[in-house]
Amino acid sequence: EEMHSTESLLKKIERETWRESGVSLIATVTRLMERLLDYRDCMKIGEVDGKKIGCTVSLLNFYKTELNKEEMYIRYIHKLYDLHLKAQNFTEAAYTLLLYDELLEWSDRPLREFLTYPMQTEWQRKEYLHLTVIQNFDRGKCWENGIILCRKIAEQYESYYDYRNLSKMRIYDCASLG
Repeated sequence: EEMHSTESLLKKIERETWRESGVSLIATVTRLMERLLDYRDCMKIGEVDGKKIGCTVSLLNFYKTELNKEEMYIRYIHKLYDLHLKAQNFTEAAYTLLLYDELLEWSDRPLREFLTYPMQTEWQRKEYLHLTVIQNFDRGKCWENGIILCRKIAEQYESYYDYRNLSKMRIYDCASLG
């Protein structure tokens, strides 16, 4: 039935002047529906975690590349992050959260409440993400990447004269090295 309605829509659009953009829209919606249906099927109890992760990655990449829907992209980053944590793939969980972190700047721009995040500045959210990623790199024994992030956040603390947090990062950095 879904295919029949898609075909009839395509036939109607072919006769119209806005054919090209209509065909593109229907193709995009069809690809989205395919991914959403795959995702729904993957999330059933008893499915292999690897398949769930693959479906989630497919959907989040679709939202980023084809639809440019940042909010949905971020939602699926967090769904993927939760799947990695559940499977105790801490290093992969860290890399997944970095996808969101990379979208943020070290700025005072206010951000609204979103998912589990409170209303806060972009700087505060990025700091929280950095600390969470560092924690996951530590749990995944991927210390070299954790140290790199420790140094990046230490630079931020230094530029804001936040010496209390800077000293915490330096201590963590030294503890990881030795």
